[in-house]
Amino acid sequence: MRPFSADIYLEKALSRESLLSACRLLAGRISLGLEKQGVVWQRLLLRLDLEDQSLSVGRRFSRAQNPGSLYFHLKGIINDLRLPSPVEKITITVDGLRPAPASQLSFFAGRDPGREGRLREALAAASRIHPGSVVTGSALAPGRREIMLAFYDPWRRSYRGADQAEGRME
Repeated sequence: MRPFSADIYLEKALSRESLLSACRLLAGRISLGLEKQGVVWQRLLLRLDLEDQSLSVGRRFSRAQNPGSLYFHLKGIINDLRLPSPVEKITITVDGLRPAPASQLSFFAGRDPGREGRLREALAAASRIHPGSVVTGSALAPGRREIMLAFYDPWRRSYRGADQAEGRME
């Protein structure tokens, strides 16, 4: 895959704030392109063209990085730099591109706003027809760890502790 690159010309910027705002703009452009293609990156190259010289700083990561973390890494690089002269141009390049790993899908996630309500109703109907076959996580009794944590932490509300605190016994 070809590396993604974006650049911006500045009018001799000296302040860190102007460099960071330019990096935020470029990171947004690159992140959008990476997300559209569904890829993650592993190498980052920041090139600053100064008045009299060019300065390049690169980072290589052992793991692939999400597109949204690009500005975070750029901010760290910019904050560590000591610039001898004003910056005329910033170029950001990300490389080591590969397809993004598959993410865990959510049962209730979706674009239809009424879907969650319909799914909850269907699960409730299934549990009425077949009692005991549909078990949700909130219906499970707390484990030993949760019971011990609730014992030592009075502000922790566990399933069993909440019922006993209100005066009801199971």
